[in-house]
Amino acid sequence: AAGEKHTLFLAQNGTVFGAGNNQHGQLGLGDTSERHNPTFIMTAVQAVASGNGDFHTLFLRQDGTVYGAGRNLEGQLGLGDTSDRWAPVPVMTDVQSMCSGRY
Repeated sequence: AAGEKHTLFLAQNGTVFGAGNNQHGQLGLGDTSERHNPTFIMTAVQAVASGNGDFHTLFLRQDGTVYGAGRNLEGQLGLGDTSDRWAPVPVMTDVQSMCSGRY
């Protein structure tokens, strides 16, 4: 998956790595520092989505839980507020598939 300025890599074993711009915490690493090499984010993931051209990321774990990180100014993480998240937080459970838009 790719955002405007960040890239996410999903390995065959379900491990996710990220690189690039992280100004809103969209890499889910707990900070806003950009990464120039793929950096470990989380395990047990089956799908990753990032709004093309935006600064948030969604992770669908193998247990059906969606986690979100990054910009949330328009409420795009679905958490009921507009605060950015620098680390992945649970958004929804029992999810089969997902996608992400710009906002």
